[in-house]
Amino acid sequence: MFIILALAVFARIRNNPDKQKKGFTSWTHLVSMLFCQFAKSQTIRDISNGLRSATGNLNHLGIQMSPSKSTIS
Repeated sequence: MFIILALAVFARIRNNPDKQKKGFTSWTHLVSMLFCQFAKSQTIRDISNGLRSATGNLNHLGIQMSPSKSTIS
């Protein structure tokens, strides 16, 4: 787990793939997919509502706003 996260952080710093993106970055996508796996979410609504309920904790991960259902899909 920590190895995957460390590789993702390294790739994020090294390549900077989201240089001109405004909203949904690859980091937000990674965090939402990890949340999906850890929470064993079945639907997009589960992921969206779960991330929305943990908005305060998402700030510590560098995400200002939880993604909506349409953004995740």
